[in-house]
Amino acid sequence: MHSLNVCTKILEENGISYSIYNLDSDSFNIIDSKVKKRIEQVKQIAEDLKYVVGIIGGFVRDLLLKRPSKDVDFVIIEGELEKLTEEISRRLNAKKTIIHNQTLTTQIRFSDGIIFEFNAPRVESYEPLSRIPKVRRGTIIDDLTRRDFTINSLILFEDKYIDIFDGKKDLLEGIIRTTREPPIVFAEDYLRIFRALRFACLLDFKIEEKTKKGIIENAHQLSFVAKERIIEEIRLTAKKNVVCCFKLMTELAIIHPLFPELKNEKISDEHIISLKYEKIEKELEIIKQQKEIEYFLCFFALIMREQFIEKENYLSRIKYELKKFKFSKKEIEKILMIVKYSNILVHHTFYPASKKELRLLLREIFEIRKEVIAINIAENKILKKKNIHLEKIIEELRELSKDEELIFIKPAVRGDELMELGIKRMEINQCKEFLIHALMDEQLENTKEECIKYIKRYYLKNQ
Repeated sequence: MHSLNVCTKILEENGISYSIYNLDSDSFNIIDSKVKKRIEQVKQIAEDLKYVVGIIGGFVRDLLLKRPSKDVDFVIIEGELEKLTEEISRRLNAKKTIIHNQTLTTQIRFSDGIIFEFNAPRVESYEPLSRIPKVRRGTIIDDLTRRDFTINSLILFEDKYIDIFDGKKDLLEGIIRTTREPPIVFAEDYLRIFRALRFACLLDFKIEEKTKKGIIENAHQLSFVAKERIIEEIRLTAKKNVVCCFKLMTELAIIHPLFPELKNEKISDEHIISLKYEKIEKELEIIKQQKEIEYFLCFFALIMREQFIEKENYLSRIKYELKKFKFSKKEIEKILMIVKYSNILVHHTFYPASKKELRLLLREIFEIRKEVIAINIAENKILKKKNIHLEKIIEELRELSKDEELIFIKPAVRGDELMELGIKRMEINQCKEFLIHALMDEQLENTKEECIKYIKRYYLKNQ
């Protein structure tokens, strides 16, 4: 236990009180065997070099919560970061990557896919709009103190871990609490507001009142944080618990700085829910019951719809907003399509659609059909007068979507063969579209002979 003793000595010399706890055997048993093997190899190399290393942060937290994790972060309390990582790379035939020259962090990728990070103890400060901190070398006390929340500030040596912020107590009680005064912790990096929200949702923890107050008082600062950083945090949170994500964003006053045009206004009388925030939350609760959908996309589609759907050129407005958040082009297209078709199925129940029309619809929305269906179900369920035909049309859509070949069918006749029938070059696409509609309506078999007969009988006659 040499490393543990070195760490406690440093703490004692600096007047830092601490607790030492044993890690129970059940926690060790949940560690992946490959990860466990690599940890032992790293420890042996550090011991050979007479270095002092510990495992710190999220890996320790997840072990105590009995949540398997492969994200192992080592902190080098005594020794040289460069020399240790070079030796690990050489002895274990692993690839070494310096994450950033100034962060005192190096990543090691092993041949079996395991990735470890190694850090020198450090002090960090953040510039606005930057995720890369300014870093200088510090002590293990600096390294523990710079961390955001008590549950992320535990350091493990063999089968014992050190706790200087009562992180174990907060883990047992399910509490998210900052290591220092909340305004100081959040001012260092306002994205920590979203990290608090993410941990609360993913772990089903409560945010401690003082920390919550610090978030509410500093939520307006999120308007100065790079949008792509925020998007990544929302993505991680919404993927696991989309309802909690929105609920906490409203409770912690996070919605307004990010979506200033989303007012918690009264909505139309046709809904059971009376306010916009309540409506979105209820819809997300219903959507969460659907499986295999991208909750993150639904989250943004609902928020964007409620902000802009009643405004002129609403799709253009939404596209502009999504670009500001640095969404990928593909994700922007998906969200726009989800919003555009967010009530299309309800419309089709009032004006019954043929199989052909539903297949044509599926052709347009196929990639986001599950999200479109989920939002239509949610919208229908919170109406005072529910559409009783919706379930039937959704079932029909789901059944039709199983036959992708028919949805994306291509006529068996080529363009040059159509030209031989007298079709002008500029009309070929129109003629093929005519065939596609007929094929989707199951009016003919998709063979060259049948397609040519159909063109002669129904297309050329009308020219």
